[in-house]
Amino acid sequence: MIRKLLRRVFSKAPASHEPALIPVEKHRIRRESISAGARQTVARLQEHGHAA
Repeated sequence: MIRKLLRRVFSKAPASHEPALIPVEKHRIRRESISAGARQTVARLQEHGHAA
């Protein structure tokens, strides 16, 4: 278990910096189910150039 963790932490493969886009049909989370605070946080991050 520790070896697996260490392999993940110290792997030489470059980490992907692109966000994973999961279609609504797959995750089935509706916008109404997300809190207003979480939506505001995402909106502010996007306004400042982050991919959220």
